[in-house]
Parts: sequence; structure tokens; C-alpha cells
Amino acid sequence: MSQRNGDRARADRTRNARLHQRARIRDFRKTMQQHAPKSIDPNHKPNVDMLRTGAASNVKENQ
Repeated sequence: MSQRNGDRARADRTRNARLHQRARIRDFRKTMQQHAPKSIDPNHKPNVDMLRTGAASNVKENQ
């Protein structure tokens, strides 16, 4: 009987730990979603010249 009660206690501890971990992950995802950047317009085309290293350095020199 003692072994059965010990197994039940161990199972309860692991279950409570698992539930607690899920709650922490849920809270973490909620905070990360709040701080996530807004979605970018899918029709937006980046300026290819600005992405090149030479063009970016020229802009910095002109300012």
C-alpha cells in the first residue's frame, strides 16, 4: 500500500509541475506576442539600392 501511495504522490508532483510549466509558457508567449513588431504590408517592396552596402555607406556620407 505504501508503494502505491508513493507512486500517486510522485505522479501528482509531476502533473502539477507539468501544468505549472504550461502556464509559464502560455504567459511567456502572451508577453512576446504583445511586444512583437507589427506585420509588414505584403505589397511593400524594399529599395534594393539601399540594401547594397555601397549605397548604404553613400547615404551615411551624404548626411
